[in-house]
Amino acid sequence: MAAEVVANQQQGYLICETCKRRHCDETRTIPGSIGPAPIPFKHVGIINIETCICILPQVTEFSWLMVRLYRHYKRGHLWAPMLGLMEQPNIYLRAMELLDRVMPDTEARK
Repeated sequence: MAAEVVANQQQGYLICETCKRRHCDETRTIPGSIGPAPIPFKHVGIINIETCICILPQVTEFSWLMVRLYRHYKRGHLWAPMLGLMEQPNIYLRAMELLDRVMPDTEARK
């Protein structure tokens, strides 16, 4: 979902400061949120999803960390540079493989 958010932000969408919908969350705890939309809206892109709330607050800090690390990974920097590829944490390698499948789509949207 983080890759979808990145792709949308590159196109000028999913930016809180310019959002007119304000369906940020279900409980209205995010300042400015008017709660869920009465009718689900479609998000079409890398992932196709129907939701009544914005996908931006649903992205975890860990997902954002993996997106930031992916940019370093693409430049040849590993999580633990003193170790080889096979000695990297499995969760890191799996995240990089997943992002490698979806992030090229975001790059093409620029």
